[in-house]
Amino acid sequence: MVSFDSFFEKYVGVAETSPSETLNLNLIPPKPAIFDREEAKLKSQLPHEWHYNVLRLVASYVSEGKSDEEIHAITDELTCNGYTIHKTRLDVQNMIESARRKFKNPKPLEPECGKNTPFFQKLSDIELKPIEYLIEDLIPKKALVEMFGQSGCGKSFLGVDIACSIAMGKSYHELKTEKGATVYLAGEGHRGITQRGRAWFKYHGLLIGDAPIFISKHGLGLRDTHQLEFIETELDHLTSNGHKPSIIIIDTLARNFGGGDENSTKDMSEFIVAVDKLINRYDASVLLIHHSGHSDQSRGRGNSALKAAVDAEYQIKKSDRFIYLNCTKMKDAEEMEEIRFFLDDILIQNSDGNHISTVVPIRRSQQVDRYRMTKKDADALKKFREAYIELHGEYNTDEPISLTLEEWRPIFYRRHHGDNQEAKRKAFERARKALVEKGILKVSDDTYTFTPKETGRVRDIIKTELSAGRTDADTPL
Repeated sequence: MVSFDSFFEKYVGVAETSPSETLNLNLIPPKPAIFDREEAKLKSQLPHEWHYNVLRLVASYVSEGKSDEEIHAITDELTCNGYTIHKTRLDVQNMIESARRKFKNPKPLEPECGKNTPFFQKLSDIELKPIEYLIEDLIPKKALVEMFGQSGCGKSFLGVDIACSIAMGKSYHELKTEKGATVYLAGEGHRGITQRGRAWFKYHGLLIGDAPIFISKHGLGLRDTHQLEFIETELDHLTSNGHKPSIIIIDTLARNFGGGDENSTKDMSEFIVAVDKLINRYDASVLLIHHSGHSDQSRGRGNSALKAAVDAEYQIKKSDRFIYLNCTKMKDAEEMEEIRFFLDDILIQNSDGNHISTVVPIRRSQQVDRYRMTKKDADALKKFREAYIELHGEYNTDEPISLTLEEWRPIFYRRHHGDNQEAKRKAFERARKALVEKGILKVSDDTYTFTPKETGRVRDIIKTELSAGRTDADTPL
């Protein structure tokens, strides 16, 4: 039998009675039982008891302000037989989010310092470290970076180029690159992104199977809480499998904005907050591929809050096969000089064996500029071929063709629109010299020979130019 004192203590907490006082148990609420976490942990291993007890544990940890990672570190050890830690984390994460909503307790900040480290530090105690980069001078670590330009300017080509370079740890056009897993949130042109990625690996002679690069099936509305939680779950899964993202490329901002109005400060700020969550959660950089403004092509489209938030910003312009990357903002360092690219051709095959023609961006050096074929060079080569056909008839375009100087020159003169003989002579000499110097024609004893080559001529020039005294790690694209 339970004594009165024990019964009283259960409800009031102190066994203290007085003959002059009347105890009315109906007016005294029961004292809540103390939650025993160790007991809940033990019970969670019993059949059909895991969910209830882990849910109570998670709620208790959330109420005392533990971070997600702290909670996961505890509940990982409660993984039942037949389950993976990844599955446990997914279930626990749902519990965490539910508990935070219930307690109306916003997700706590997860500062880099520990609980025993003061939140504020004296300036003199803070070590002044150099800026760390994923790509030297181009993309800082744990930063928000934007690249914008008009439709069709080559934004996605550079996005894929950056993604593949980081995934393989390959220097980015002579800029040192740190290797890391890459996530590409493809909001548009999924097939094109895949095509350009495969072309990149073929062009550089690298194995695509070795690349920790992951491309989404479609875009997501990052301003939407549920879609943001979904991508966090997917990224958690990659992280648990050893592929914590170093960079998340969002292509494009518009297709991953999640409705709303890009010109609205409120909507753009919500998008920036969502992106910041990804940066802080995974210690990753985020690269935004964005369109330029409608009326002002010199800035990214939408609200100015975006430019204020980014750590680095680049404008992309395109002229014919040439792309220009200009830094328009670098928050904590000097703005780098313009990088000029040339789009070099390459053929790849799809799963049906059909050939697909695409391009890969190559950094233009003086050597590349010297050897690239201009429109005038192409026209001069066309005239060389036409001269051969006039003299010898049609030919197999895969085979070399040759003309002597005396065969080629009079036909060139006759087909040229110069006003006089001197103008024709100068035009011929310019065309002949350019085609020979660039290796398009080979000459021997006044006989000029054209040998068709596979696409990728600029690539071969770069490899020849840089082959001496360089290692694989510092060979530019």
